[in-house]
Amino acid sequence: MLSSVIVSVCLTIVVAIRAVEPADGDWVYSVKGDPRVNKYQLYGQPASKADANASFARGYIRDRIPILRFAKNVGGAHERLRYVFAISPKSSAIPKPASNDIPRAKGLPPFTPLPHEDTTYIGNIAFEVTPLTDVIRGEQKTISSGPPCLRIPPDNMFIWPDLADEKVRKELDGWAALMFYEIAPQYWGQGLMNEAILAVSEFVFFELGLGHVAIDPQTGNSSSIALARKFPDMEYMSTIQCRMSSAIHQHVFVASRDNYIKRFGRPSIETLPAGKRGCAWCYNPRAGVRGDGELCAGCKKRWYCGIECRAADWEVDGGHGQRCKRS
Repeated sequence: MLSSVIVSVCLTIVVAIRAVEPADGDWVYSVKGDPRVNKYQLYGQPASKADANASFARGYIRDRIPILRFAKNVGGAHERLRYVFAISPKSSAIPKPASNDIPRAKGLPPFTPLPHEDTTYIGNIAFEVTPLTDVIRGEQKTISSGPPCLRIPPDNMFIWPDLADEKVRKELDGWAALMFYEIAPQYWGQGLMNEAILAVSEFVFFELGLGHVAIDPQTGNSSSIALARKFPDMEYMSTIQCRMSSAIHQHVFVASRDNYIKRFGRPSIETLPAGKRGCAWCYNPRAGVRGDGELCAGCKKRWYCGIECRAADWEVDGGHGQRCKRS
């Protein structure tokens, strides 16, 4: 399960899915600067390492911070609408590429070759929590809030909803995880991204409980379209105009939680978070840093999976430190 990804690592057969770290900055620039990668990415060619760090690497780390909502209908609740995970190779399970050199345009300084090591960032996989109807219609926009049942209340303990409950299912089935991803070309053709998508989809379906996962590759990106067709029971839904450029069109493919369960079954009940207290910062329902987690010493209501999350929620502008009766 991937909720530990927020603070740790999920190992698959050939890749590790983990949180993006500050040390990944150089490799983020290298991968995104490869013209074979950014050919079908809307961001184009990063102008410099500083640009890549400012626009992507730091942003990926910031995406680990839940969004604080202060609208009247939400009342200061936390929620997380965007997840970005780094992909690292299990070097002993993957053949070392013949060359890890990265091409550059003429006149530009060469990139440092990617090391073939377990900890190296070789790409990322991410998703945004988006209403399913918006995904299919191509109306993805900045949404004001996500599913109410996944909001962390501002002053009370967060308890994971029962994902089998009829009311909860009706709510979550209207949402999708819209995925976007990239991986260094040296690692193409080995099924690594397919495995990463399956791992993240299990997190989406069985921990967040969203009803669908979606992929919207550009119409000319045959490799990404083939990847979507490999996903079990993923169906073509529509062709949309890209919201960032009228000259670009995208195919939308969607797979449902229900069909995934019919094909693969569901995890054992012991692994599911339903009914468990969740970390008020990162959602994680499992203590792991020290003992049984951390309870706010002031209000005794906010539970955290570890001291790092408790400190983060206390220090962030608008966080619990400004609301707790102890402050």
